[in-house]
Amino acid sequence: MIAKKTFIKIGVILLALGLLVAFLPVNLFDSWDFRNNLWGPAHLLVTGRSPYIIKQLFPLTNAVWMPPIIGLLFSLGWLDFTLAARAWLVANLAALGLLIYIFLRGIKPSLLKFSVTLALVFTFAPFILNLMLGQISILIALFLVLATLNSDSSLLAGLFLALALTKPQLCFLAVPGILFGSYQRKKITGLMRLGGAAAAWVAIFCLPFFAAFPGWIPDFLAALKDNANWAQPSLFFFLANHFGSGPGLIAWGLAAVVIFGVNLWIWKKCPPGEAVAWSLALTCLVTPYIWSWDFVLLLPCLFCLLGRPFNRLTTGILVTGFACGSALTWMMRWNTQVSDQIFFWLPPFFLGVYLLAAFIQHRNLPRT
Repeated sequence: MIAKKTFIKIGVILLALGLLVAFLPVNLFDSWDFRNNLWGPAHLLVTGRSPYIIKQLFPLTNAVWMPPIIGLLFSLGWLDFTLAARAWLVANLAALGLLIYIFLRGIKPSLLKFSVTLALVFTFAPFILNLMLGQISILIALFLVLATLNSDSSLLAGLFLALALTKPQLCFLAVPGILFGSYQRKKITGLMRLGGAAAAWVAIFCLPFFAAFPGWIPDFLAALKDNANWAQPSLFFFLANHFGSGPGLIAWGLAAVVIFGVNLWIWKKCPPGEAVAWSLALTCLVTPYIWSWDFVLLLPCLFCLLGRPFNRLTTGILVTGFACGSALTWMMRWNTQVSDQIFFWLPPFFLGVYLLAAFIQHRNLPRT
C-alpha cells in the first residue's frame, strides 16, 4: 500500500489542482460536450422537456451520450451551467487521482515518481482536451477499472458497467474481458448475475427519464440517427478511407478479430487490474468510433506499468517514449488547423512504447 504520508501528499497536490481549476478563466474550459450531452439533457429533464432534443437550448447541436450518467446526475440540471461545469472538471481530476492511486498502490512511489507521472498526464494532449471539452472518457476508464476490481460483487460491478455504457464504444474490449473474467471465476451463474445487475442498473438510471418525460425514447433514437459522420482517428476510418469501404471493412474486421482474441488471452493470463488496463489501451486501436480525446484510455496502462517494480531502463523507456509522443502531438496541433483523423497514429505509437517496456521488464524478472 502507498505510505500514509505519500497518500497525504498526493491528496494535497490534487486538492491544489482542484482549487486552481476553480479560479481558471471560464473560456479556457468551455465544456462543450458536458453542456450538450449531460448538463443540457439534465436541465431539460428537470424542467419537464424532452432531454434529447437539445436544440431547444442550443441550436445546431445534438446529444449522444447514453442515459445512465444523465439519470444518475440529473440533479445537475438544477445548477447554473458554470457551476456544474466546474464540478464536472473537479470530478475528472478526482477520477485521474483515483486511477493513479489504484495502479500505484502496490508500491511506495517517491514524490519524484508521482510528480513525473502527473507531468506526463498534464502534458498529454488527449487528457487536456478531455478536460477542456468536459468529456467523460477518463471517468469511463475509471468505471471499467472499478467494475473489474469489484467483480466479486455483481451489484457493484454491474453499477460501474452500467455507468461505463454511457459511451459503449469505449467498452469495446473491456466489457467482453470483464464478462469473460466473470465466467472464468463463477461460470455461467456469475456471468448471468453480472449481466443482470448491469441491466437492472441501466433500467434504474432510466427511471428519471420516464418520470419526467415518458416519450423520450423516440427523441433519443432520432438524436443518435442525426449524429453526423466525421473523419475520426480510428483504424476503422483509416482503412475505409484509404482502401474503400468494402476492403477497408474487411481489413478492419480481421484486425478486430485478432485483437479481440489477444484481449481474451490477456484476461486469461494476467491479473484483472493489468488486463483491464491493456484492454483500454487496445480499445483505442480497434474500436470503430473514437476521438483523440478518448485516447485518455491509454493512461491506465501507463499507470499500471509505472506501478510495477521497473528498473531505470524500462522506466526511462516509458517516460521518454510517452514524452516524445506527447510532444509530437502538440507540435501537430500547434502548427496548423488539423482534422482529428490525423492522430490515428497515437494508439499504435504508445502501445509500441508500452510493449517494449513490458518486454524488457519481463526479461529482467528473476528466474525461479
